[in-house]
Amino acid sequence: MRLTGPRRGVVLIGVYARLAVNPAGVASGWSQLGRQSVLALVALSYPFVTTWIILWATHQVVGLRVSPGEQAEGLDLGEHSEIGYELDASR
Repeated sequence: MRLTGPRRGVVLIGVYARLAVNPAGVASGWSQLGRQSVLALVALSYPFVTTWIILWATHQVVGLRVSPGEQAEGLDLGEHSEIGYELDASR
């Protein structure tokens, strides 16, 4: 089975790099594989860290959770002061 396209992954691009395809690039080798590995780690780490910072800042400013009482009462009433739905117990 031959893998093509994005299934090869960003790390294996370093293994399959060819100067015939990109003469301005770098040939395959351990150094290119290392560069691609670092790129993959950065690409995974950056969104995780920035999301964590945004969530931390949001928690400090307005909070991320509602109180247990407000949750038991219902978030529609607690957050928006309206009833989002009514359960008809007579049916």
